[in-house]
Amino acid sequence: MNLGRALLCFAVSPIALLAGVANAQEVSVGLDASAADLFARNRNVGVRERPHPEYEAAGLRLGAFFLYPRIESGVETNDNIYATETNEQSDTIWRTSPSLNLVSNWNRHALSGYVRGSLTRYSDFDEENTNDVEVGARGRLDIQRFFEVNVAASHARLSEPRVAQNTPSASEAPIEYDLNQASIGGQRTFNRIRLGVNADFDRYDYDDGFTIASAGAPSVVIDQDNRDRDVTTVRARADYALSPDTAAFIQVSANERSYDIASTPLTASRDSEGYEILAGADFEISRLMRGDASVGYLSQDFKDVRFQDIDGFGARVRLEWFPTELTTVTGNFRRVVEDSVVVGAGGFLSTTASLQVDHELMRNVILTGQVAYAADAFEGVDREDDRWLGALSGTYLLNRYVGVGLSYSYLDQGSSGLDRGREFTVQKVALSLVLQR
Repeated sequence: MNLGRALLCFAVSPIALLAGVANAQEVSVGLDASAADLFARNRNVGVRERPHPEYEAAGLRLGAFFLYPRIESGVETNDNIYATETNEQSDTIWRTSPSLNLVSNWNRHALSGYVRGSLTRYSDFDEENTNDVEVGARGRLDIQRFFEVNVAASHARLSEPRVAQNTPSASEAPIEYDLNQASIGGQRTFNRIRLGVNADFDRYDYDDGFTIASAGAPSVVIDQDNRDRDVTTVRARADYALSPDTAAFIQVSANERSYDIASTPLTASRDSEGYEILAGADFEISRLMRGDASVGYLSQDFKDVRFQDIDGFGARVRLEWFPTELTTVTGNFRRVVEDSVVVGAGGFLSTTASLQVDHELMRNVILTGQVAYAADAFEGVDREDDRWLGALSGTYLLNRYVGVGLSYSYLDQGSSGLDRGREFTVQKVALSLVLQR
């Protein structure tokens, strides 16, 4: 049995066993009716979470379901559409993003599905036009009180943005790819203990790119088969409630990344196996702050010895501060291993941090400011990339059917080392109109 199947069995078996284990606990010690409250972190409501019934889509009732149609259209200016260091090209871009969301209205269980698309049209550079589409569904099965199982599946046909870390900059048009995803997970709460397990499967399938043809130089294929892969991840977590507003937890995850291209004397496969062990706490301190913070160790081992293994300090942190009822400050920090397409590097250690402020200026006017930083340290080559992002945006809801948005963003990517990568800056200004029912 390969690791992928072992991971899947590891995930599904505990889901089936959770009910029996929990039932035994109920018989032996009695289930506390307020057990779920020990893990509730809903004393505070963030600006983005606060309900606004007079401005929220009412939807269309279809029996036991509600259908929510939505379309967003906008125009954007981009001063460096190819994300290049020199010879920047600017353009005006038109976007249309329709979507349909179907949501059940049941007392128990839940089922939802969605279809959404994104059509992008450039005024001067037609080869940059893209048509993205995604369809998916998710469901929740309430097996018993405090015991639920969640499943989800989706298929997407997407285009890779020019600023993406691994996208080939020489491609004449954006790289397109198919992404298939599926997940299954279960969570059971009894007394002061909450147990959860989840398995995710992602399948990436990239189209080849082509270089720009010029006089005396025909177009050349940019092979992307070396990026096609399956990623299987299994995660298990156990929480123990220390008090009604604080719980300690330990989380263990394992992953297998299997590439279609096998290792040969001339080509190194990027197949790898890894794990992450984290310990931390989730909490809600009065009406000021809530969060989920954990630290630990991570490791990713490559099967081909031509790539160096990656390990070190791991962390995942999310904190929300509520200085007033109208302002929410959110901070995030994460340290994980990502795959790489750089020659000589199987992957890189990615460290990201962000800070976002949401302010409800009026019931129907929300302002947002964000700053983010990311550092990518490549293993096996002398290269380190860093990115800074700054963004401002505002949303004005005229009524439950119409909304207007305005945003500005600035992205700066730098790279250092003997094998340094691209350096560029990109500025965008976008205006959008949202229609919903």
